[in-house]
Amino acid sequence: MTPTLALLEWLDWTIVGLYAAVVVFVAWRANRRERTSAQFLLAGGKLPGWVVAASLLATSFSSISLVSLPSMGYLRGLGFLQLWVGELLAAAIVVALFVPAYRRAGVTTAYQLLEQRLGRTSRRVASFLFILFTWLRSSMLLLLTARAVEVFSGLPLADSILLVGLIAMTYSAVGGLGAVVWTDVIQLGLVIVGLGGAAWLLLDGLPGGIGAVFTKNSAEAGRPIVDVSLSLKAWPTLLSGSLAYAVPLLYVSGTNQQMVQRYAACRDAASARRAVLGAWGLGLGVGALALFLGAALFAREGAGYAPPDRELLTWLVHHAPLGVGGVMAAAIFAAAMSSVDSAVHALATSTLVDGIEAARGEPLPDRQRLRWARGLVLAYGLMATGGALLLVGWARGETVFQKLVDWLALFSGPGLALFLLALSRRRPREPAVLLGMLFGFAAAAWLGRVWGQAPAWFDRSAVSGIWKAPFGLVVSVGAAWVLSPLLLGGKRPPEASPTSSEQT
Repeated sequence: MTPTLALLEWLDWTIVGLYAAVVVFVAWRANRRERTSAQFLLAGGKLPGWVVAASLLATSFSSISLVSLPSMGYLRGLGFLQLWVGELLAAAIVVALFVPAYRRAGVTTAYQLLEQRLGRTSRRVASFLFILFTWLRSSMLLLLTARAVEVFSGLPLADSILLVGLIAMTYSAVGGLGAVVWTDVIQLGLVIVGLGGAAWLLLDGLPGGIGAVFTKNSAEAGRPIVDVSLSLKAWPTLLSGSLAYAVPLLYVSGTNQQMVQRYAACRDAASARRAVLGAWGLGLGVGALALFLGAALFAREGAGYAPPDRELLTWLVHHAPLGVGGVMAAAIFAAAMSSVDSAVHALATSTLVDGIEAARGEPLPDRQRLRWARGLVLAYGLMATGGALLLVGWARGETVFQKLVDWLALFSGPGLALFLLALSRRRPREPAVLLGMLFGFAAAAWLGRVWGQAPAWFDRSAVSGIWKAPFGLVVSVGAAWVLSPLLLGGKRPPEASPTSSEQT
């Protein structure tokens, strides 16, 4: 394909350019106030709750959500709204359990709490899992954003990945967490405007209007909004969306450094709790709008319109009037940047605090700490770009969101078990907890048909992959408590008061 920018017109590219200029300017202004490592990593711990709520949603509502949720709405209808029941359950547990624990401990990373409660090995294991998963997710974000650039501009996919990766690395290194959070607010607003404009465009001229969308995606068409089936194979249902999906959501919102870093940056615990619940409410509205776009496209064009993750983009390229395509393209870039910058900052923070400084036994001098933080941000941006190039050709035939959920379900059960056991009043010994995680991961992999044969009486094909998460969680917790009395060499660490470095 010959590279060309004719698929979007001059006004579209002007809008994209203006968005980029505004975001970089805001990040640069915020960066002028971030002269210490504490300001760079935690924005001085003075962010208001409403700003953090918008940032939490912008972080989780990535280009994967912006592109894949309409695709899922197109392929399956509005049934994925049932997942927000699980999100509400996860948010309630985070507010009641995780936020108070982190605020009392005064930690910079979630994994410092594990060392206080269990031991250093637990901290290292959890930090490694976070780095591995977040690097994979960041690579997916860049890949999906590059797919949008490919559709909008006509550039080859590999060139699009390199272009997006360069922008992401440069942008992420401009400022610290304060810059990231404030630009997240702008980017979330742009995402909402883009989704709203696309919805207006799709409904314009659709016979029957909004009613036609619900009619053609009704239960009679096999695409119900609410599915009360008790089948473990069906996905999504009210059962799987409220219970099975709550486990990976709780793992992400309760233990992921991207989220915990924002809880620590709030003014107080009450602001952090308001931020969590506010992010859920905003997410429900934005997610419903994104799914509605896909359902409206299905009502308008029918099945088989374009490959997964490309349906809405393809339609906009061919039907959007001057300016609308530019707003949507800028919204996709905004969703990607708000997640990538958050990811690389969290990766840099965890590597610095849980890796370099933990091995050193004390924090680095502040200027050196700040230089390390900025350098690690650039390094992880480069790694995410390389990961996106490696993932080309992956996830063909299904949405990237579904692939991400599959991987998250595999790791989230054992990962969440580690934190829940650490926060329990009577904790198992650390060796038992870590062995329990291995058993839980093996059980989740077995249920997901990654390896091993099932007995004749148990049909694993009758169980949806999302159930790997609660299955791995239950096995991990159960194995830890069974093994703990047998491992007499391990000992429960005493309650530790946070050190000055952990309060940074």
